[in-house]
Amino acid sequence: MGTGGLARAYRAAAQRAIADAGLMAVHLTTRVLVTCSYESLGAARRLVRPPEVTLAGESFDPGPVLALEVFTSRLPELLASLDDARLTYELPGGG
Repeated sequence: MGTGGLARAYRAAAQRAIADAGLMAVHLTTRVLVTCSYESLGAARRLVRPPEVTLAGESFDPGPVLALEVFTSRLPELLASLDDARLTYELPGGG
């Protein structure tokens, strides 16, 4: 096999690898920490709407704190919903 044949073999292998890999959507996300009372925990959890808003973690010491991951494109919508529900939140890293 000469250099032309080798180049064609590499090209064919690369094309197969790319075709087999498929496509994957990648979304930038922002973490939002929501601090609430036990009484408003249900309202905070209702804001979780996968895949746009997911629950990344939660803690309960001394009170409920939910870590939400939100598509950055949906962040203004989530923050408006948090404000409407009168829930306290912060964007770690000052985002």
